[in-house]
Amino acid sequence: MAVEFGLSAEKIGETGGDKFAVSINSKAVVTATLAELKQAWSGALQLALHTETPEHLVPEVLQKS
Repeated sequence: MAVEFGLSAEKIGETGGDKFAVSINSKAVVTATLAELKQAWSGALQLALHTETPEHLVPEVLQKS
């Protein structure tokens, strides 16, 4: 695709399988299964929003704003 648009490009990795890995100078610096990454991604927003906070606190917090 890069050649088609007159751009240069070089391969920096490949996709496939059920694991994610990042290596620097042939040394693995990040490794995880896709299932682990999906679980972390799918729960990130809920964790960031602290959905375990009781709903009755939300109006009180908003009134103080």
